[in-house]
Amino acid sequence: MFRNWNTAIQDFTDLLRVDPLNSMARMYRGRALSEQNQWNAAVEDLSAAIHLDPKSWQAFFYRACILRK
Repeated sequence: MFRNWNTAIQDFTDLLRVDPLNSMARMYRGRALSEQNQWNAAVEDLSAAIHLDPKSWQAFFYRACILRK
């Protein structure tokens, strides 16, 4: 399956310009950033997603996976 992570990152960045408090966009952009090995930016986005939605188990999970590396 072909995945264009750069396009995904750009799309979520555009969405966050419009709605900077969108925790799901932060989480998905963090996941896309991690696929591009941009670890610091990914952790920042996932941490922001957790801050915006503390009940988001997915954001905690993905951030923990990155921090284990």
